[in-house]
Amino acid sequence: MDESWIEVPYNYDLKPLQDVLARIRRPGDFFVKGSLEAPMPRVEVDGVGVLSFPLPSAQARDVIARCERAPYGRGAETIVDTSVRKVWQLAPAKVAVGGKSWPRTFRQILATATEGLGCGGADVAAELYKLLLYDEGAFFKAHRDTEKADGMFGTLLIVLPSPHTGSELVLRHAGREVTLDLSDGDVSELRFAAFYADCEHEVLPVREGNRLCLVYNLVQKRKRKARKSAALAAPIYDAETAAAAELLEKAFADDDAPLKLGWLLEHQYSPAGLAFSALKNADAALAKVLRAAVERADCAFHLGLVHIEEYGPAELSGDHLEPYYGWRGYDDEGFEDDLASSDDYEVVEVSDGWSYVDHWMDAGDNAAGFGRIPLRDGEVLPAGGLDGELPDDERVMEASGNEGASFERAYHRAAFVIWPRSRSVDVLLQAGMHAALPWLEQRLASGDGRQTGSDRVVLCAEARRVLEAWERDVERESRAFADYGNLDFDDEDREDDVNDRDDAVDDREDGAEDRDDTTDDAILFGPDEAERADRGRMAAVLGQLGDAALLERFIRRVVTPQFDGSEAEALAVAARILDAGRWSEVFSSLVQQNMVTAPRGCISLFVRLIHSRHAPPGQAMRGKAPGARARGESGSGHAERTTALRAVGAAVVTGLPRLGDAAARADVRRSSGTTGVGAVDAEALADLLDGLAVLEAAPLREAACEAVTTNARAFDARTVIAPALCILCERGRDVAGDAGIERLWLHAADSLLAASEYPPAPPGDWRQSFDLACDCGDCRALAAFAGDPADHVRRFPLRKDRRQHLHRQIDQHRLDMTHVTERKGRPYTLVCTKTRWSYERRCRIYRQEIAALELLAGLAGHRPPFDASRTRIAAALERASGKKGRVSGR
Repeated sequence: MDESWIEVPYNYDLKPLQDVLARIRRPGDFFVKGSLEAPMPRVEVDGVGVLSFPLPSAQARDVIARCERAPYGRGAETIVDTSVRKVWQLAPAKVAVGGKSWPRTFRQILATATEGLGCGGADVAAELYKLLLYDEGAFFKAHRDTEKADGMFGTLLIVLPSPHTGSELVLRHAGREVTLDLSDGDVSELRFAAFYADCEHEVLPVREGNRLCLVYNLVQKRKRKARKSAALAAPIYDAETAAAAELLEKAFADDDAPLKLGWLLEHQYSPAGLAFSALKNADAALAKVLRAAVERADCAFHLGLVHIEEYGPAELSGDHLEPYYGWRGYDDEGFEDDLASSDDYEVVEVSDGWSYVDHWMDAGDNAAGFGRIPLRDGEVLPAGGLDGELPDDERVMEASGNEGASFERAYHRAAFVIWPRSRSVDVLLQAGMHAALPWLEQRLASGDGRQTGSDRVVLCAEARRVLEAWERDVERESRAFADYGNLDFDDEDREDDVNDRDDAVDDREDGAEDRDDTTDDAILFGPDEAERADRGRMAAVLGQLGDAALLERFIRRVVTPQFDGSEAEALAVAARILDAGRWSEVFSSLVQQNMVTAPRGCISLFVRLIHSRHAPPGQAMRGKAPGARARGESGSGHAERTTALRAVGAAVVTGLPRLGDAAARADVRRSSGTTGVGAVDAEALADLLDGLAVLEAAPLREAACEAVTTNARAFDARTVIAPALCILCERGRDVAGDAGIERLWLHAADSLLAASEYPPAPPGDWRQSFDLACDCGDCRALAAFAGDPADHVRRFPLRKDRRQHLHRQIDQHRLDMTHVTERKGRPYTLVCTKTRWSYERRCRIYRQEIAALELLAGLAGHRPPFDASRTRIAAALERASGKKGRVSGR
């Protein structure tokens, strides 16, 4: 192979199919129908004058008075018989058609007609034959036109605006029949149709009104030497269609058959202009034939852009070569002059390359979101179709650093892509689950989700193949994370990792206002939004299919290792097909494995399961009385479901004490790759307590409250507990009289009072202290400056590496000071300025904690358990406001 060519994965074994398709050159059909909004022509009839449009009834009668009955031909005879043809005609000598805009309008109509008939490249003229007027009851029975002029091959009808109903044109040719209704245009629109003369056609009766039309003979102008050449005829590819269908069936049935085939188109199409309706010439003809052939062969048929790319080292030919990039050949792009040329470099070696299809369009010109589906060996036709073609995209990079010069080049060509419908899932899985899932959803939607019998068996088999591929991906990802967790980090990396976790825990403990600075819940790797949505979509598909075993397998092997809560709603709905015992076991296991890394997601799933089992779809759980049952649910069924839900709730509660343990979360993430939300917020806590109340699970609720009050790292009184109690009260739960909630109230009050019963005292001087981690002279100088009660600005003239060392010390120990490099003189000077950040931050948190105390006071009421705390809260609020006052109960 010439090294200037890109290697293409051709199929050299399908020459019979290639030969058949290569014969298809002419586009078009035996008929064409269209409309054009344009100025009306000036039509003048002898004895009547210029016609008005839409044609008035009185003027139609005047035209009929000048007309004669139209005859029809039978053999050599010309006969007038109104039982066969009932219509009025006027010879062209008595009609004048013109107007300023008419020549341009007529050229547009003729061009559209000839293009649609597949003879756009021929020299075609249109000769006015008759003006016809069909009044009420007029018709013309089935017939074929006789040749009325030398070279005539077809007929063009232009229907002028004339209100009528009926009079449809029925065309038949080569076993096909179409009915064209040309009656529904408005006053500014011309409707037209054209067809080949050898087509059988008829005009159905006019039911009401008058149909006025101009009839033209379509004539092929042939040079004198070509008089005996064949006349234009409708492009009929019935034999090619049948042969292509048979060859496609055989090609895909062989043991070593390709999974799909891509046929490269002749013309270039940009991504924006790729559509079946925009195909040109032979491409349009081939699309028409293949559309019929793939239907017979039960294959899927799409348009796509084929990308065949390769790259590797290169040797530059010129003294200097700037990097080039371009996109050659698209009609609406202008980059060809900017492209690199193969004369500018020589290929040393093709290191790698890949081929794929994207920008998918279905046969209805709808975008298909399949993504990038790879092309394998033997999947591209016609063989040799790109041989000798210059790349459409070429880029050359000069040598830099230790890297030598390199090249990248690619073909970007439109193609028809065909595969057996029975193997659609296998093809789409080459691009991943995000491509196969829409196919399953579409298949389900086509049967309104009510598939039975063989259809359901096929769908379940397709879903199983998707699941098997998904399981392999999850297994590979889990192994990758396990390998990452086993990496031998050096001491500095490990110390940084520990410091990051400690920083995050400290931020949550002291209620840092800006949580964006925490690193506790950051993940190294994780699924993107599409993958998260895909898990929920797959659960919905399996739920609709009603395959309980497949759904359980999906939850255990795919969802559980990757759970983050985004799937909760879909899982809860799909779980209705599982019996209570099975989904209890499945979801309890899921929660146990993910409560540490995705507690909010686990709580959301638990609550949604309660909603799904205790209420009809769409009915909210909130406000339901404890123990409420779904409509029509039996007592035994309710008891089984309640027991199962309590088991899931127990898994949630058991995981609460471990929340806030940053090291545990990091270990789980590194070993399994699970991602999720690592902290419980106020609404999640309220949802959990509410759900346990609905289940009447008092012991579990008490255990949950115990876990919350003993885990300050995860459940901050200011940001989680106090707002959660407010949410519960808004939902109708009474704080007073509920032992668990009373306990939470007292714990939150004690925690907040311990932190903010008295306002923070402002610092008396600029002194800061920190444990010296380094004993170098620069660090000792920094420590001396930090401990100085009076000095709040100091300058350190240091070289770059020493300035960076002090940067790290200041940041690591969170000193209240800024550090800016003054770039004057040598060495540059690090200017450190002390701030009041810690005090200002503490003041912000204090104001928030006072607000939380005020919330608690409003929830307490006048109950003895709260009296002592309420008195202290009232005093704290007075100190905060500087005013004497009394906090009233709610």
